[in-house]
Amino acid sequence: MIDIDIERVQAEISSFYNKLCYIHFEMTSGAYAAYRQGHSASGYIRNARVHLLEGKITGEGPFRVGLKTEDGWIYADGLTKKDEDGKGTLLLYGFDSEGKMQIALQLSDTPFQ
Repeated sequence: MIDIDIERVQAEISSFYNKLCYIHFEMTSGAYAAYRQGHSASGYIRNARVHLLEGKITGEGPFRVGLKTEDGWIYADGLTKKDEDGKGTLLLYGFDSEGKMQIALQLSDTPFQ
């Protein structure tokens, strides 16, 4: 994984404009470690099809991404890293100070396996 380059990620987001694409969105504030004290929460969406109209990455790190679809908005905050699969898939993640994943936002032309 590499640090997010905001200009590069913006170009990748733009490549999905006016397309039907698949989204994977996941977040957790510790749901995988429910034995810890405190409140935990999580959310998970995989292979939902969206028609992306526009999108923007902002911030100085951690970053925020807002995606406008035909049916509404998708918003992800706390993104810190990017991965590459060589297939044109947008793979963004956010990790806490202990290196644990807290958020993932992914876009693809094809369903996720």
